[in-house]
Amino acid sequence: MLTAGAMLPFLGLMLAHFTNDFYANFLPVLIPLLKVKFELSHTLVGIMSAVYTATGSFLQLLFGYVSDRLKHWRFTIVGPMITGFFMSFLGLMPSYGFLIGALVLAALGTAMFHPQGSSTAGRLYTPRRGFFVSLFIASGTLGFSLGPITMAFFIDQHGIGWTPLALIPLAFLGLIIWLL
Repeated sequence: MLTAGAMLPFLGLMLAHFTNDFYANFLPVLIPLLKVKFELSHTLVGIMSAVYTATGSFLQLLFGYVSDRLKHWRFTIVGPMITGFFMSFLGLMPSYGFLIGALVLAALGTAMFHPQGSSTAGRLYTPRRGFFVSLFIASGTLGFSLGPITMAFFIDQHGIGWTPLALIPLAFLGLIIWLL
């Protein structure tokens, strides 16, 4: 039987996954605006998206290897904060090169988070591992779904130049994650 005290770390892990994927999926909403801002061809937009996705995916191999040796929670807190920080500044990037750099750094946070987050979710409650890993995955999917909607609403209200204001909820979420 799970006690409330035993559930708090898992709720923190779920919130970290929600936060990471919430910020990680800002890019689809920003692409049309960034395409206009930098006068990008469809090819450059495709490269931008591919760099972000491939970096986040392939660096997970490295961080999975490192996570197996550390078995500590650090990446589950630091990763979402890195992702959220760099995704929040995409609207202010002065050039395509800086945009690609910010996307690589944001993807680094995602790559840092997922291997350790997934393995921790499976390790916390081994008798019901499948159920708890499913909850962990669902929390990320919820964030992935709400991130673009939230950013679209925000951009409609304030414009692309104000994306750094997304740091405000990130700071709040980061504090809660750390406390849990």
